[in-house]
Amino acid sequence: MTSSAGSLALLRQPEKLEKVDKMAEVVTGSDDESSWYDRSDIGEPDDESSECEENDGDITSLKTDIVLSNTEKLQNTSLVCEVQPGNCYPLDLWCILANYIKPEQIQTFTCICRGSYVAVSSVSFWARLYQRFISDSVNLPARLKSDWIESRDGFKCRVVRALFIAYKNLHNRLAQHTVETTRDTHVTSQLVGLRCCNAWYELKTSSKPDGKMFVFYFKFKRNGTCDKACLYEDDDRFHYLNANSERDFIVLQITVSNFIRMQSVSGERLTDISVNLSRNLRFHCIKMTFHAFRHDGRYRKCDGKVIVVDPVSEFRLLRWWYPLYPHCDE
Repeated sequence: MTSSAGSLALLRQPEKLEKVDKMAEVVTGSDDESSWYDRSDIGEPDDESSECEENDGDITSLKTDIVLSNTEKLQNTSLVCEVQPGNCYPLDLWCILANYIKPEQIQTFTCICRGSYVAVSSVSFWARLYQRFISDSVNLPARLKSDWIESRDGFKCRVVRALFIAYKNLHNRLAQHTVETTRDTHVTSQLVGLRCCNAWYELKTSSKPDGKMFVFYFKFKRNGTCDKACLYEDDDRFHYLNANSERDFIVLQITVSNFIRMQSVSGERLTDISVNLSRNLRFHCIKMTFHAFRHDGRYRKCDGKVIVVDPVSEFRLLRWWYPLYPHCDE
């Protein structure tokens, strides 16, 4: 029995060897003879194209994961708002509503939509506003009265100036704001870096025993903002309504009881200003330093012109819509 079993095993060994040889031929076959699905070298590091495909697949899957995660976050948050349809009203409606707003509501009304802005940007709107809220023009300057208001360019500017003088609500609001700024000694810091275009003084009467006071003016020019008028230089109607040559200027008004001789600082930059109490602790002392303009912005204190105004009974910063602003046409 043992011999027969061993003979059978020996007979079966050649069959196993033949199978092994066939498998070896398949493994060691050339790339050209074997099909793509029989190749054993797929995915090896030597294949550059396969590396690029794997990298692209990884990047694509990473992007997909990021997009899915962001989408899930947006769905989970409560900040996703639904777009609701709006109503578009005709321009005639905004023009009618503009006849019922007050001067202090103009800014809010203008920001509603394009139609409200167009309704306010018309000469007829400002003319009706002047007629509605300025009934007595006795206290107005000559250029702001009804018979002069439409004589020159800058119609809207003149109406605004007249409203701050004759309209009670705006006048009281401006007076309160002026009182608050005069008590703040740091309000003049906004003038640092501006160019002084002109400086002059006026002699006025007062209720004091000597009956005299001197008012000094320093006119500074801010950096001009982009003016829409440059886009409409040929549009006479736009220029007539919106022209304002004093828009970028600020005037520092200083009132003193005695005359003070000062150096000429026209065309120079204000590099430093301080407001302190005077020696008697009853008035203010204003110290200003001016320098000739330098492109690099480097100024030495020893090279500047120092102007000291003491004692100062009152000082104010005036914009073009303030009643006390010194306009050239008055």
